[in-house]
Amino acid sequence: TVSQDITQELMGQSQTMTNNTRMTYEFKVTEVSASGDMTMQIALVSCGMAMINPMGDMKYDSETDEAVPDFAKSLSVSLNEVYTIIISPLGVISDVKVPEGLEEKVTKILNDIAGSQMTVAASAAGAAVNADAFKQTMSGFFMSFPDGGVQVKKPWEAEEKTNQIIAFNSKTKSELVKTSAEENEIKISSQITQDPSTEPMEMQGMSLTYQLMGASEGTLLLDAVTGLVKSNESVTTITGNIVVESDQLPEPMSIPMTVRSTEKITRK
Repeated sequence: TVSQDITQELMGQSQTMTNNTRMTYEFKVTEVSASGDMTMQIALVSCGMAMINPMGDMKYDSETDEAVPDFAKSLSVSLNEVYTIIISPLGVISDVKVPEGLEEKVTKILNDIAGSQMTVAASAAGAAVNADAFKQTMSGFFMSFPDGGVQVKKPWEAEEKTNQIIAFNSKTKSELVKTSAEENEIKISSQITQDPSTEPMEMQGMSLTYQLMGASEGTLLLDAVTGLVKSNESVTTITGNIVVESDQLPEPMSIPMTVRSTEKITRK
């Protein structure tokens, strides 16, 4: 589950939006190599979305709603589709395979949607059809470790790039802070910067340029026997500006923006 509070300020006025997304996945190991690499099939079996903003509320729950609203179609079309990944004994994910034909289905859906619902649908579609974005989603379920293992109170660092509408570079420090026979606790902190390769987004004759950066703090609890994530909770804050350029504006307009995301993963 991911809960986001988004605040935008323009001409002294503040506008707040709340987005909540719930996704439930099933995992199945289909093969284990001699080196311990696991081939795993993953399917999204349930999802829910709730957007609350001044323009109106948008809600959908795959478990209770028969009709799928436009903004949720790009996510719901991936329900029960089978993704494949390979994960190493150290938790490193590779060879992400998106279901064949899914990208074409999502593209057709997006071409038939307009306005604010298209924006929401496009954002949700990124995690469904983009292999890098799906890999990032899965990294919350499987902790990765450096070669040689880790020790209590000995932090390690990793860097990664994610691209879902906006490209971000993250530098993450992880630290094993507590161990027991049942579970291991790991603290995680990340510094997030926008990658210079992020291109402006075109929307309804306007060019939107993002200028964002932020940080994230989180805690993971890992099963001491299997190493699987029992729970993962984190809070991410992104701040900056959106610069809007249009022929209809006398000059570029800068909109301050803050996004606070609370993410929680639990294993059933």
